[in-house]
Amino acid sequence: MSRAAKLFALAVLWFSVLTMPPLAHAGGLGIVISGALLGLGGLAITLSSRPEKRISPPLWVWLFLAFLVWINLTALWSPYAADGVTNAHKIAATGVLLLFVPQILTHVSADLRALLRRVIITISVIAVAVMLVDVVSGWRISLMFDPVSPGESIHAQRSDALQNVGHGIFTYGQYVPPLIMLILCTMNRPWSWLAATSMIALTALAGVFNMLDIAPLMILISLAVMGLAYIWPKTIVSISLLTFAGLILAAPLFGIVSQQVLKMDGLTLPASWDHRFHMWAYCWEQIQTAPLWGHGFDASRAMQDTYLAKTGQEMALLSLHPHNAGLQIWLETGLVGVLLFCSTVLALWRPAHRYVSTKPRAAALCGWLAATAIIGATTLGVWQFWWWGVVGYGLVLLQLVPAKSRDTYQSGET
Repeated sequence: MSRAAKLFALAVLWFSVLTMPPLAHAGGLGIVISGALLGLGGLAITLSSRPEKRISPPLWVWLFLAFLVWINLTALWSPYAADGVTNAHKIAATGVLLLFVPQILTHVSADLRALLRRVIITISVIAVAVMLVDVVSGWRISLMFDPVSPGESIHAQRSDALQNVGHGIFTYGQYVPPLIMLILCTMNRPWSWLAATSMIALTALAGVFNMLDIAPLMILISLAVMGLAYIWPKTIVSISLLTFAGLILAAPLFGIVSQQVLKMDGLTLPASWDHRFHMWAYCWEQIQTAPLWGHGFDASRAMQDTYLAKTGQEMALLSLHPHNAGLQIWLETGLVGVLLFCSTVLALWRPAHRYVSTKPRAAALCGWLAATAIIGATTLGVWQFWWWGVVGYGLVLLQLVPAKSRDTYQSGET
C-alpha cells in the first residue's frame, strides 16, 4: 500500500468531513466536489493495493456502469442542446468515482474511525442547529455571508437563502438515520439519547420553519423504518430494496394519480403540491410518447410548456426537472433506463445483506434508503450534482456504523 495514497485518502476524507456543514448550508453545490474527492481517495487506495487483493467488480457495478453509458447515449436524441463536456458526461464521471468511496475507509485504523465518528456527530448537530437559527432569524446568517447587492431585491435574496438552506436541511435529513446509529453506538447514555433527539428535532424544526413540509415527514417515516429494521434486519433490508426499486418502476403511477386529482372539482391544494401534480401529470403524457427510449438526457430542461395556476399566474409545467426521480428516469431514459437502474438496485441484494452484520447497520441502511427514496420521489431531480455528492458522503457515514458490536468507543457495549 502506497504511503502517498494513504495520505491523500486521509486528507480528502477529513476535507469532506470538515467542509460538509458549510457546503450543505450554502446550497450543496460544492458537495459534488467533496464526493468526487472521496471517490478519488478510494480510487487511490484501490490502485495502490496489491493486485491479488483487488476483487472483480460485482454484477451491480456492471449494471450501474451500463446505466451510465445508456444515459449518455440518450443525450444523442435529447432536445436539450449541449456542446463539449455535457451534464451526462459529468454525471457518468461522478457515478464512477462514487463507486470507490467505500474503499477510502478500508485502511483507516479503529482509533481514527473513533475520532471521525465523534467529529462527525459534533459538527452535524451544530450544523442543523445553525440552520435552524438561520431560518428562524429570517436567514440572517445566510445574508451575512451573501449580502444583498446594490439594486438587488431583499426578497429575492431571501428566496435564494430559503432554497439553499432547504438543500442543507434535505442533506442532513437523509443523514439522520446513519447519524443516529453513530450516536447510539458511540456515546454513553443518557447523552446518546439527548444527542440523537436533538439531531432529529433540530432537523425537523428547521424543515418546518423553512417551509419544507416534506422534511419532518421524511424523518418520521425513516425513523419508523429504522425501528422495524432494528427488530427484523434482514426482512426490512429486503423490503427496503424492493420498495426503492418499485418507486422507480411504478413512478408513472404518480402521473396517473395526479391526472385524476387535478380533475376533482372544488379541491384546493397548496401551491407547491398543485404544481407537482401538474408536473407529474404532464410527465406521464410525455412518457407515453417515448416509452422505450425516453426523450433523452436532460430533456426536461428543454420542455417549455406552461399552465395557468389557480392564482392566475402562468407557470412552467416542468421546473428544470419533474421533482420525482422515477418520473425523470422514465421521461428521459425510457423503460431501458428504468430497467437498468432497478436491476442495479436489486443486484445490491447480497451486498446489502452482508452489510447488515449488526442491527445498528440495518437500521442505518434502511432508514437512509427510506429518506433518500422519499426526497427523491417528491422533491429532487435525479441528475442534480449536489445530490450525488450527498450520496457519496452518506456512503462514508454508513461505513462508519460499527460492523461488529465491539467496534465502538464503548468497550464491551453493543
